[in-house]
Amino acid sequence: MTMQQAEDVRFTAKGRVPFEDAQAVTLEIVDHLKSHNLEASVQDDGRFRFRFADNTILIGHDEAGVSYEISASSENGLLLLRAGAARQVAEVDAGAPDRMIWEDGGVKEGVPENFRELRLKRTHRLSEHLLRLTFEAQDLGIFASTGLHVRFFMQSDPSRTPVWPMMRSSGAITMPKGADALHTRVYTIRHVRPAVNEVDIDFVIHATGVATEWAVAAKPGAVAGMTGPGGGFVPPSTDWLLMGGDLTATPAICRLLEMLPDDAQGDVFLTLPRDFSGAVCVSAPQGVKIHEVATGLDPSTLVDAMQSLQRPESGTVHGWFAGEFDQAQAMRRYFKSELGLSKRHQLSVAYWRRGQAGE
Repeated sequence: MTMQQAEDVRFTAKGRVPFEDAQAVTLEIVDHLKSHNLEASVQDDGRFRFRFADNTILIGHDEAGVSYEISASSENGLLLLRAGAARQVAEVDAGAPDRMIWEDGGVKEGVPENFRELRLKRTHRLSEHLLRLTFEAQDLGIFASTGLHVRFFMQSDPSRTPVWPMMRSSGAITMPKGADALHTRVYTIRHVRPAVNEVDIDFVIHATGVATEWAVAAKPGAVAGMTGPGGGFVPPSTDWLLMGGDLTATPAICRLLEMLPDDAQGDVFLTLPRDFSGAVCVSAPQGVKIHEVATGLDPSTLVDAMQSLQRPESGTVHGWFAGEFDQAQAMRRYFKSELGLSKRHQLSVAYWRRGQAGE
């Protein structure tokens, strides 16, 4: 098989879930996906088509219910799409995933195939507000190349034998309850070293919060879990990339920079603590300039700095931002209104919100 043939391999599945008012449910799901900055096109058969990264979702309806046709470039990608479909129908009706039928029989029930149990190996304080935890885990290959983010699981009672999430054939996840309940957060993998069974995750240390308390208290040998990876994003071919984010976005930005081609051009804006130790990113293309915006100032300084940069007179542009909710909203408006970027060429997401307890 040639490299091009390997790239053309697709993993697909078709599923259906009965609903009385399937048209209304379909439109509700479509609106939900659009709210996550995904762009829809309507096919000749009336189905809605979403394309993002290497994934495709087709959603339609008939008298019998809502139909899904999903496609990904990897088995793990297909697993994530099934889980996403189960979540989407569950938001309309909590019992809907139990009625969901995949033509190929669905996924193998039990602990998700993309779950990994983690054991803390060491910690490294990068700064007062940034702590790197290095975990040991088996079979980390898929986490090195197919996505940025993982769903991270912490026991509410670390003294108990851990009970992990279970996946049903529909793709729906059943979480343990009671004393076995888990705290769940989404984190960006900073480094993956499959050859030595290691993965690094950076925790921003807040004044309070479940994840902060867990990370600070964790000692070597502490057990956690993760599923994923998801949220893979590589900017499409573009002449100029404008990226920015606060401390919470630094791991994602650094991973993205390390994935860019050597001839990439652009500007990246970061806010970092003054006591940050070591290089911000291990590597970045020579044509990408990293701007460190001073900390301790009004948080809007980051947005102001990004918006003050003059756009190139020609060529395609791609915008990316992650950080506080209000700043993410401001950058989304700027990408759309000022730079005229379509959803395909911009992404602005909130990793946290001012006034809410730190996680």
